[in-house]
Amino acid sequence: MSITSKYYLDIDGTSIEQHDHHGTISREQNESNPMRAMTKSQLARKAGVSEQTLRVWLRDPYIRQQLAPLKLKKQQILLPPAAVQIIVNHYAIEID
Repeated sequence: MSITSKYYLDIDGTSIEQHDHHGTISREQNESNPMRAMTKSQLARKAGVSEQTLRVWLRDPYIRQQLAPLKLKKQQILLPPAAVQIIVNHYAIEID
């Protein structure tokens, strides 16, 4: 049985909530993973590169292998915390 989660970003881009079949999980309840969900454009800005460069990075075979279990789609804009963590660790991106 798999549990699907969806991440929603407020219009101002500051608040992210995770929703699953049990309801809403607030950020305070999910502090075990300090990484947040981010859009690809936010992650590119944090890395100091363009979105196009980030897309090239995401095609790297190692990154694709690491992200495969997350079953992300190419057109997915909001990356879940686990995906952000993998990318940040591999490319040594500083997230404040």
